[in-house]
Amino acid sequence: IFSEATSVTLGGQHLDIEARDIPLERFTEPAYMRIAASKTAFYTVAVPCLLGAEMAGARGHSGAIRKFGRALGTAFQIIDDVLDAENDGAGRFGKAPGNDILEGKRTLIAAAAFRRLAGAKKRRLAAFYSLPRVKRSPVMAAEVRRDILACGAPAECRAKAGKLTAAA
Repeated sequence: IFSEATSVTLGGQHLDIEARDIPLERFTEPAYMRIAASKTAFYTVAVPCLLGAEMAGARGHSGAIRKFGRALGTAFQIIDDVLDAENDGAGRFGKAPGNDILEGKRTLIAAAAFRRLAGAKKRRLAAFYSLPRVKRSPVMAAEVRRDILACGAPAECRAKAGKLTAAA
């Protein structure tokens, strides 16, 4: 189980890093779900449950545990990404506001915002995400963050996470 956890998680991290080269307009929800399921969902939820089942001698539940872990862990990652965008810098989250945005991380909330925005705001979002990290400034990230928060993307992502949690 530990060997599989290492392999799957590293594969998910590789997908996450590769996704940063995908233009935001081509980054899809299925691509995000693959990353979240391979990375966060597997090592945060599925693996601990699989190890617990193994230790308890309940090996016959692997399929159900994996399904549960994928749904709950993906919901966790979606909410983590939403909270990163909503972070106002008041110290409640333990990290800088909009850190994922500044990094250009491909998240479900960024993809949802791209679908929802129009005109200059949509172009600004796509342009920002296409810049190399060293060319993205905190001021630019703050503008993009405001657009992401105002367009309804957080609520859309929270609804998706709610459905996944219910499925788990």
